[in-house]
Amino acid sequence: AGLVPDGGVTHALMQSLPRATVSRMAMLADPISAERLYDLGILTEIVEPGQSLLAAQTLADRIAIGPEQAISAIKNLLNGAQSATLDDQLEAECTAMAEAFGRDEAHRGITAFLNKNVPVFR
Repeated sequence: AGLVPDGGVTHALMQSLPRATVSRMAMLADPISAERLYDLGILTEIVEPGQSLLAAQTLADRIAIGPEQAISAIKNLLNGAQSATLDDQLEAECTAMAEAFGRDEAHRGITAFLNKNVPVFR
């Protein structure tokens, strides 16, 4: 179309995909298959056509029964890791771990692990 990518897409793609892959997509408008995205680690699952909503709901259900506060902390750590230095990220992880150890979720999870049970967080 004689235009360039915008909206920060080049930045986002370069954070996740190899430069050569992004170059082909941006310069040649080459599509990238779901299988290739899976191989690159961009997708974590490929499902049959028409099954994506069910797969997403199943994944959401699995996350929803997990340790809410720990999952929230993990999301914050992952978001921060994109721009943090290693030292800053190590400090953030140390703080998050210290906070997690003091929570009921950790007690439940560790107790279940030691008893060879599945932890119940809700």
